[in-house]
Amino acid sequence: MDVGWIIDEYMLDISAERGCGSIADAVRSAGHDVHIAASSLRGGVDIPDWSGRCVVVYGSFRFVRQIQRAAPWPLTPGAFAETGNLSYAAFGAHLGDLLLNDDFVILPFGEFRRRGLGPWGGRCFLRPSAVTKSFTGMVVSAADFKHEMNSLEKLSSVMPEDLVVAASARDILRETRFVIVDGKVVAGSTYGWNGNDDIGLPIDDDSSELADRVACHPWQPDRAYTCDVALVRQEGRIVARLLELNSFSCASLYGCDMQAVVEAVSAAALDEWRDHNGLV
Repeated sequence: MDVGWIIDEYMLDISAERGCGSIADAVRSAGHDVHIAASSLRGGVDIPDWSGRCVVVYGSFRFVRQIQRAAPWPLTPGAFAETGNLSYAAFGAHLGDLLLNDDFVILPFGEFRRRGLGPWGGRCFLRPSAVTKSFTGMVVSAADFKHEMNSLEKLSSVMPEDLVVAASARDILRETRFVIVDGKVVAGSTYGWNGNDDIGLPIDDDSSELADRVACHPWQPDRAYTCDVALVRQEGRIVARLLELNSFSCASLYGCDMQAVVEAVSAAALDEWRDHNGLV
């Protein structure tokens, strides 16, 4: 049985700009149906008549939410995007010993602003706790503290009660994204960050081994998700540490083996669909 994939046009454009493979082409190659759509600021989005079929949604958080709200029937499984399990607070509670920012503190943004950078020696890493990320993680220093706080409030609409993660700033050498499905790492790719061009470089053994540890952990946030691993210099040697987890349905895949990803995610989706419909 084939799976219907509803894919965000925006995500395909981003992949093309990076010179990466197309998940839509991989879906077609695997014999599944593809429907490409675009999100709208007005909330309207084109949905195919796939009632009763196994459906996977892949795109930005806004796109996924619009599809889920607009669909006239329940989507099964719909999106692999368990946002509650993918907050920093959730995965940090289970995987804290693997985290790069293992000294993290979670507190309301307003309280972080009131306390300032004193607890972190005048420089810290800051990001939202929610996986939907109202702003991109950043390093904040004393020299630009006031400016950054004002920008987050005015440009990113961060509210005083929004939970943020604060931790010691670390210098990262390389980052790799892995796709995990049903407790197994099915693909991985280094990716560009901080203005570099690191997409598709060879993946080191330490990063792969850490991703395997996350995949084999008794606690899993979802059947399909992504795991970002960083290489850092620590006590004179280079080690791999966990950066964060993200939803599969809303994550860029960079230079991952798209065919392997589509086959694994489609199999998981069909399994959920059969279970939902009482089929063996």
